[in-house]
Amino acid sequence: MSTFAALNIEADDSPEEEIDDTREIQIEEALKLYQTALKLHSLGPKHYKEAAEAYDALFKSEIFKLPQYTDLGADISDDGFIEEVDEPSAVSVAAVDETETAASALPQTLYLSYKNYGQFLLDTVRYAWEQGGDIADTAPSTESAIRHFADALERDDTDLELWRKCARVGDALRSHRISRFCLESVFEGNGDGIDDGFEQLGIEQAGAVGDLRKFFTALHDPLSLAQLPQKQPRKALLNFLQRQIDPFPYLPSALKQLNGGSISCGLALPKIKRLTVTPSANSWAALGEKLLELLSKDDSDQGTVEVQGNLQICLADSDVTMTSPAATLPIIQGRRPSKHKSSASPDMGEAESKSKASTEEATAKDTEMKDPAQADEKPESKGDEEVNRNTGEDARDDTAKENEDENAVDKDKEEGEKSTEPTDDIEARPGPQTRKRSSASIVNEEPTDGVRTKSKRIRARESIADTQAQPEEVIFDQTRYFEDRLEIYTHADEWMFSTANDLLSKFGVEELGSIDQIKQMLASIESDPDTTEITPETLAVRDLRYIVENWSDAFGKIALHSDIFADTQDGLKGVRKSGLSVFLEHSKQVGAKAEQAIDLVDNEGLEQFAENVNSSNLTVQEVAFKWLEKYLKPDLQSLGHDISTVTDSSYATQRMPQSTQDTLTQILVRLDGFVYVRMREFALSLEKRILSHAHETSYSFTPDDLTAVEISQSIYELHLDIYDSIICQKEKDQEAAVLQPDRLNRWRALTRGYISYYLDLCAVDNRQTAIVLRHLWATTFHENMLDDQDRVYVLACLGDIRRALVSLGDPVITLANNTTMPEISTTAIDQEVSRLKAMSFFTDIFGSGKDDPVHLIETIEPVLNPSAVRYTDENGNVSENIEPSTTVQNLIEFLNQGDATLKLFLWRRLREAYDSIDYPTKVVSCHFKALETVVQELSRPVRMDLPVKERRFSLLKWLKLADDILTSVMRRVVNNSEVSFECFDWAHLQMSMSSLARLSRILQSFAFYEDGVRVGQIAPADVRPASTAKSLEQFKEKLRGLFVKIWMVQYALLREGIGQNKELFDTPLDDRIHFLRSVHNALGLRSYCKYPKNLFVKLMRDELLTLETDDVYEDDLAQVLYDLYKFKFSPHLDVSFEHGCPYEPLDQEIALKLVDFTISQTKRMDIKDYLKSDLKTTVDALQRQIGLMGKSEVSTPLNKRILSRFLKTPINPLDLFRCVQGITGLSMIPVYSRSAELADKGWFTFLGSAALAKFRSLKKIGPTPTDDLDLAATLFRHDLEHGKDRWETWYQLAQVYDLRLEEDVAWSAEKLNNDREDLATVERRAIHAYSMAVATAVQTGDLKPNEKKQVSDLYAEFGLRIYASTREPLSMGAFDVSPFMRHFSSDADQRMYEGKPFSAMKPFSAWYFASFLFHKATKEDPMNWRNHFMFSKCLWKMYCSNDPLKERYKTIEPSDILDSLTDAIDALPKKKDGRASEPILEPHFKLVSITHKLVRRGDLDVSGT
Repeated sequence: MSTFAALNIEADDSPEEEIDDTREIQIEEALKLYQTALKLHSLGPKHYKEAAEAYDALFKSEIFKLPQYTDLGADISDDGFIEEVDEPSAVSVAAVDETETAASALPQTLYLSYKNYGQFLLDTVRYAWEQGGDIADTAPSTESAIRHFADALERDDTDLELWRKCARVGDALRSHRISRFCLESVFEGNGDGIDDGFEQLGIEQAGAVGDLRKFFTALHDPLSLAQLPQKQPRKALLNFLQRQIDPFPYLPSALKQLNGGSISCGLALPKIKRLTVTPSANSWAALGEKLLELLSKDDSDQGTVEVQGNLQICLADSDVTMTSPAATLPIIQGRRPSKHKSSASPDMGEAESKSKASTEEATAKDTEMKDPAQADEKPESKGDEEVNRNTGEDARDDTAKENEDENAVDKDKEEGEKSTEPTDDIEARPGPQTRKRSSASIVNEEPTDGVRTKSKRIRARESIADTQAQPEEVIFDQTRYFEDRLEIYTHADEWMFSTANDLLSKFGVEELGSIDQIKQMLASIESDPDTTEITPETLAVRDLRYIVENWSDAFGKIALHSDIFADTQDGLKGVRKSGLSVFLEHSKQVGAKAEQAIDLVDNEGLEQFAENVNSSNLTVQEVAFKWLEKYLKPDLQSLGHDISTVTDSSYATQRMPQSTQDTLTQILVRLDGFVYVRMREFALSLEKRILSHAHETSYSFTPDDLTAVEISQSIYELHLDIYDSIICQKEKDQEAAVLQPDRLNRWRALTRGYISYYLDLCAVDNRQTAIVLRHLWATTFHENMLDDQDRVYVLACLGDIRRALVSLGDPVITLANNTTMPEISTTAIDQEVSRLKAMSFFTDIFGSGKDDPVHLIETIEPVLNPSAVRYTDENGNVSENIEPSTTVQNLIEFLNQGDATLKLFLWRRLREAYDSIDYPTKVVSCHFKALETVVQELSRPVRMDLPVKERRFSLLKWLKLADDILTSVMRRVVNNSEVSFECFDWAHLQMSMSSLARLSRILQSFAFYEDGVRVGQIAPADVRPASTAKSLEQFKEKLRGLFVKIWMVQYALLREGIGQNKELFDTPLDDRIHFLRSVHNALGLRSYCKYPKNLFVKLMRDELLTLETDDVYEDDLAQVLYDLYKFKFSPHLDVSFEHGCPYEPLDQEIALKLVDFTISQTKRMDIKDYLKSDLKTTVDALQRQIGLMGKSEVSTPLNKRILSRFLKTPINPLDLFRCVQGITGLSMIPVYSRSAELADKGWFTFLGSAALAKFRSLKKIGPTPTDDLDLAATLFRHDLEHGKDRWETWYQLAQVYDLRLEEDVAWSAEKLNNDREDLATVERRAIHAYSMAVATAVQTGDLKPNEKKQVSDLYAEFGLRIYASTREPLSMGAFDVSPFMRHFSSDADQRMYEGKPFSAMKPFSAWYFASFLFHKATKEDPMNWRNHFMFSKCLWKMYCSNDPLKERYKTIEPSDILDSLTDAIDALPKKKDGRASEPILEPHFKLVSITHKLVRRGDLDVSGT
């Protein structure tokens, strides 16, 4: 069989050899396995089992079996120790093919595989420990990790970080030889010992130097110590990087416990398993939370903790480790086992299956540890109770401290950089020679200059940065730039504040101030907040700015959902408290002042505590008891018997966060039995010791004894606080309510015993006095909490304590963490006595008479508003000199000193009482009084002493309450101001205006913040997640709405004040409008007008439409209407700002109010321009809402029937001649309705004219729809149906019918042939309308010049219609009366017969009437040639007519006809500006034609022409 051979292809004499790519495939597969293992490793503990399998598959791949990479650069000596080979890379250098790209990356892949697998093994060890695993079980994994690190170092020994890791693992395994070798390997050099050739130590070198110094010190090796580098990083930098120095902080460290005789190479394995606790953060609070979790588990499963063993504490990122024995790793001897097996992988499945939730929880807590500043700022979410107490710390102080540390570090770095800069005088010392490179770096080896070379990636990045660097910086004045962009807002605010101040100053209100004052306050806060003069207003502004910039869910819960009267435990569900419980809670003592209690340092002594616990065998209960002692016992500064050396406890002096307080109380409740047994045993021991000294010298109290006294008293006080919180709850925990009184009684008895011994055996001093006063105070409060309390006895006890305090010099004892008794002082006693005495008053209010509004008003009004109450004398006469009773005065004083919430609750009760009796003005007054209370609370100096977080939370609560109050007030005062302010006098108005002015200043700062964000001056807060960002936006909308409400209510007050004192204002109505204009401008620029629900814009709309001001504010009204309805009017009105208001649906009521303004705008515009303008859209929108009103009215349908009947009647010639005399009209019923008002204003006439003009503007090239004509006819007739005989309306209605008739006959003969009756009907309607227009115009009398021109057109068009009716194709059809036959009674035979109602009009009469109309038109407009021309045509028709009626009229002479044509020629328009135009020759033709006809008829002599 023949084959085909291509002629254009030459045969290859030297065919290519087959390429063996097996190795490349193996390398690619190994790389894929490596990437898979690395990815699974990075996914966390959940994927550790899969990662172990992936690593195992990686080490089983073919690349690890290659001979040149199996045993690289290491040999084992006879004694089993590893010996280093001088040329570790010699074999690999010859074997590696540098031309292969994949093969060149193989050494680096091998190196990273060993290194990452060792790191993976250590990660599994850490995870196993976190899950409660034993150290002994993880020792093989740790041993395998260091072996793989060694394999990696064989391939690249220049990795200093890996040397440090090997040293740390060797330290954890107690192999000090490996640890020392690896630490010394960190320092490079060819010689023996440590090379000091580094100009500046890095992190690894600095850490190695520190560890070696400890090691050599323990060995007493001064020679080795002397060889260590003397250079050290700056101390601040070293402290800042302390956490990064230790690569494995979770591993145990033998090096940290070295001393002179403790060097060893082995450590026994632990005998028992120990329970490990890892707090989420290095703080006492986090440790307490973990202990509380264990105690909770112990309660649910008794005995679990004891079975697991004793407790150990493992602190994250600290030097505290478990002191249990670690696994022993002997000096590595003999041949290593296979590297492909993982000793940790069998345990991974079991470890992972124990608890996935624990892993997620640990991950979340690790995240919190990474950002402690952010974690501190986020409030705890354990319920509303944590939010409403003293939980805050000043974030500004924390930030300042962090900035201080960072500045110190930066300074040290700068100094270090300066010190390392080379100079011309000093030659740089050459660096040490580097160790021989491994095979992983031979391929990319580069020459060095005595130091380590930078990587290619770093050199490339630096080169790109150098090339892209700009040679010069453009000078940019950022301050001026932002000032220019903010200028428009500044001018608007200045106008608003100046206008408001001018009006408010006339009422004596000066609190509003100026914009410059607020800006100066903000500038001082931003520039130097520490030196700024602090006022309550400054704090409120600062806190509001902080809240917006550091938003959190806790802020959102309070700002959006809090209720000042809602139950603390269930605030979001709207559970309301009873009035008595409100009194019980908010009439308590105020907390201790902030300067009297310092913040608790929550990590002081924690590491020492953890070391002590780890070195002891303590159960969870014992550790928890020691944790309680940390807060409750005084510090023991002396072991002697000097009691004065014992300081106060943290519970009494240092303010704890609310979460720590909750943990403390919960542990105390769960551990109460254990603690009580301990304290009772100590009391029995103390009693035995006292009794043993009974016959000898008296027993001397030790510091331990005093510690027991104070701990017992503190626990008694805490149980008292717990019991108080239980009885104040809306829904009580029945079990806790039963058990807590028993606990109180036990601790009360135990504490009394301790204090009795204390008083008997110790001399009186201040400490003893303080303890006794605390116990007496707590006992008195305990008695007051009992159900069967004797109020007289409690008051007597308080009196005794007060006298004791006065005798001692009126001391003040504060308990920083007790809400029930935060302060012991005479002031607190007076407050408590007032509270107890006021109890009867509140019991009466919330007792049997609480449903009687009259009783509530008579009881509450004298206390809350004494100035509104008038007292009568014995004769019943009102007297100004009578003062309220002592009881009322005490209650007034008590409310003034107490919490504002209690006063607000009473105002609400009073408002509800007035509302129930329908007294709206007093309801509004109560609202304003409550608002004044809120503003006064924000301005109280005591707010400056509150903790930062509590102050910010309270600010949010008060702002929300103010918003709720203003929302309720605004609905009443804005729309019904006449009734709302009946009881407001000058003082009341002044106080309310002042409160709103002070509140507006705080909100103005928020407006400034948004201005800065809007122009880019301030970076907006990056809030995550989306739900938190959404709540922040909701809060901002609340603030914007509150800002608008303040100014709206302020205007309502000003409106009432101006109405009561008009003599103070020259133009009161214009002043009101100016105020609204300035506020509208400031709000509109910021797009605030839409809050809340466009109410401010609606208020301004109503005022502009109703107030009869001297000035005209059309621009402002147009802007308001554009904001609400997107209406646009005349171009000359300035509507240039988009205020961001949503579209508001237009209702009929508002549409009727806008008619006058709209018609005034239409009169300024030509009808043709109107059809193309935005005003037409506005008019159409109004008409859609208004519609054809009047259909439901009785008189309008009657008038409609009259009008329709008139238009359908036949044409009576007599009526036509009467209309020109003005004695014709229609009898219609007057209409008095809203639609009649529209008709009076010409609304329907204008709409009809617009529809008529629209039809006329259409370009007609064929039949045109007559919808516009029908609409125009309907509107004109609707206007006439209201009995308004305006000649303009009749005239335009006639034009509509005229155009309709023209449209019917111009394009088609169908109606002429088949429906001539319809044409006659339309023609009759046109003639009737023209006749009524003429009659009404004659009746009008004096006409304006422009109206005279229209009347002339009316006569001309009427005459033209009459003349056209006589000509073909209409042929007098409109005057035919045969379709209107009617029955008559004959006078002769008294029979009925059918006949015409009257004689039809003859053509001659029609021509005569038309000539009269044209003649009238020429009088008003003599220069209209068409009128003269048509007049001549009528004369000619009459001249040629043979009708007998001709004899009755004046004879028409030929000269009359010719003269009229001559007048038409004379009236022809002349050329303008020399421009050529087509001449009008029609009169000329007619003149020649008629002259010719007259000559031929013989009526005109030729010679005469």
